[in-house]
Amino acid sequence: MKTILFLHGFFASGSCIPAQALREALVDKVCVLTPDLPIHPNEALKVIRELCDKEKPDLLVGNSCGSFYAQMVAPIIGVPALLGNPHFKMTEFLKGRIGEHEYKSPRADGHQHFTIDEALIAEFAELEAHQFDCTNPYYKDKVWGIFGEQDHLAHFEPTFLEHYNNAYHFPGAHTPTAEEVNTWYVPLIEKMLLSYPIKEERYFCHFKGGQYKYIHSAFDSETQERMVVYQALYGAKAYWVRLEKMFFEKVTRDGKTFNRFTEVDEL
Repeated sequence: MKTILFLHGFFASGSCIPAQALREALVDKVCVLTPDLPIHPNEALKVIRELCDKEKPDLLVGNSCGSFYAQMVAPIIGVPALLGNPHFKMTEFLKGRIGEHEYKSPRADGHQHFTIDEALIAEFAELEAHQFDCTNPYYKDKVWGIFGEQDHLAHFEPTFLEHYNNAYHFPGAHTPTAEEVNTWYVPLIEKMLLSYPIKEERYFCHFKGGQYKYIHSAFDSETQERMVVYQALYGAKAYWVRLEKMFFEKVTRDGKTFNRFTEVDEL
């Protein structure tokens, strides 16, 4: 059975209406994971990565802030993603909402209140500035967006289309209803699961021309930073280790910016 990891919006939880609707619509066909995400973005990304390491999802599905996370994670872990009403400027969203708040759906730990403050906004600002650093041409057709025509909160389809090709619309608002999930989201999810099966092996071309096979993700024993272990497909076929961020980020040479490593189909 294939697995979907659903990432909820900022004020929501893993028990929100879109999450429940996905679980019900895909019951006995797809395993839908709907975790509660921490309010702090770096903690949320850590939870997402740990879940991806353990559960190895076939597809990421996000809504709003969850789509903000899914877009950053998808090309690193090598899975397609469906971004529902992605909010790419979380700092703007949060600045007008400083203070105490309550989640709009129940959290598993029972903690329903949280605080938006300047420190939280600064955390999002740091990620926001680098959210597209790891976009890769290989995922231009594998990351889809779905946008509510009545969404008055997030208007980022033009930003999405700067990086990806497939944008869809539904006649709804920022957070889809259960009916809208069934009518508009589920068919796209089923199509993506059929169209983009997870590859057993991943291959990359370095911008200087070398070809490499991705072996696995690892951790630096001293810093706990994520690393990439990869193997050259030329010469002695040596194994290399590089910081994950450096492996997936872009570089600039002679005024041109491009990926250090570009993912490709099997060489």
